[in-house]
Amino acid sequence: MKVTHNVFRTEHYAYRMEETYTKWIKRFFRFFGNQHPRKLGASEIQRFLTYLATDLHVSTSSQNQAPSAILFLYEKVLGIDLPWMDDIIRAKRPTRVSIVLTRAEVARLLAVLNDVRWLIAGLLYGGGLRFTPGSCPRKCSSETQRHRYRFCSGEHTGGLRVDY
Repeated sequence: MKVTHNVFRTEHYAYRMEETYTKWIKRFFRFFGNQHPRKLGASEIQRFLTYLATDLHVSTSSQNQAPSAILFLYEKVLGIDLPWMDDIIRAKRPTRVSIVLTRAEVARLLAVLNDVRWLIAGLLYGGGLRFTPGSCPRKCSSETQRHRYRFCSGEHTGGLRVDY
């Protein structure tokens, strides 16, 4: 591992990248009982990557970091070219579909809510806000003479003003 650290330093890689890649390289070593990577071939590397995806269910970004770390180990540290690793299928991030309600759906939703929940949902919908700001509002100031409240969230300094 000392050689790996030296390569990171001489190539001027970021320290966080060194930490992450070192973690994956150690995991790779442990998976094969600390065998030297020169003794391991394509099938073993493929088995390790499959193990991560199928048995450990690691995230997409982890499934992409692991082969990059292994590729770094073989090409930069050991000086072994692995042209077949270009053909490895990388994990793809799942596409996220935003959910937008129709006006009729919003009307049905608001019809079943009451009191404070109706007020919060109505303000979120009317203001075009996401759910998160309204999920845990905290009152940061009130002007009872003017019938005015201000709700603050951690992200927005201005908060949300409600006149009643």
